[in-house]
Amino acid sequence: MLLPTDAELMFWHKHNFEAGNDNYDGGVIEITTNNGSSWTDLGPVMTQNGYNGTLNGGFGQPLGSVPAFVDALGSYTEVKVDLSSFAKQNVKIRWRMGTDSSVPAGDWKFDDIRVVAPGVCAVPNDLIFENDFETQP
Repeated sequence: MLLPTDAELMFWHKHNFEAGNDNYDGGVIEITTNNGSSWTDLGPVMTQNGYNGTLNGGFGQPLGSVPAFVDALGSYTEVKVDLSSFAKQNVKIRWRMGTDSSVPAGDWKFDDIRVVAPGVCAVPNDLIFENDFETQP
């Protein structure tokens, strides 16, 4: 997707990663501007409800020891990510879940994922709402 100026990624999520440990399981959000040749973590540009811990990286956990969403989040919570530094670039965004090799990891659920940007609303060509439409016969 070609990102407009001042774009923002918004989504709701909840997760139930392995809790009560040293954060062996969790998830991150990444973006690419080169069709997946390399990926950049979006944690530093999250503006609302960003990562809540750091992964341990042990027991074969593939993401390594990095900031991430960890533990449990029982109700859907909105996350916002400022994408303005990627404006006018073609991007792909991914959510990655990494788990260790010893205990089942749980799940990560998403809802209402969208990319929004400020702009001018187009004037509709349907004139039903023009000049006192409700009083016309």
